Formats: sequence, structure tokens, C-alpha cells
Amino acid sequence: QFGEKWGWYGVIHSLTQGDITKVNEILNMTAEEVFTFLCFTKDLNSIKKWHIQRLQINKDYYRKM
Repeated sequence: QFGEKWGWYGVIHSLTQGDITKVNEILNMTAEEVFTFLCFTKDLNSIKKWHIQRLQINKDYYRKM
């Protein structure tokens, strides 16, 4: 329900890191710029998550030795 109520505002909030003074900067960007940045951020977060999981697996492995 939250997403339905606020729609794109959540994306704008995320891109501005909650800084209302940056909202117009985001709104003046092209959709291509915004979506490319969002895709990059998603991929980056996936890689970070994978690395954290690998570190945890290695940590658990060496702890058992």
C-alpha cells in the first residue's frame, strides 16, 4: 500500500537521499539518465551482497577448522 500511495516519490526520495533541495535536479534529468543510474545501483548492490555472502561463507569455513 505504501508504494501504491507514493508511487515514484519513493524513487525520487532515494535518488536525492532525502534531500528535498535536490528534487528538481532529479526531475530535470532524462528518464534514460535516471533509469541507467538505478540499474547501475541495483547491479552494484547485488555485487556487494554477493561479496558479503562470500566473506561470510569463508568466515564460517575457517571458523569450523
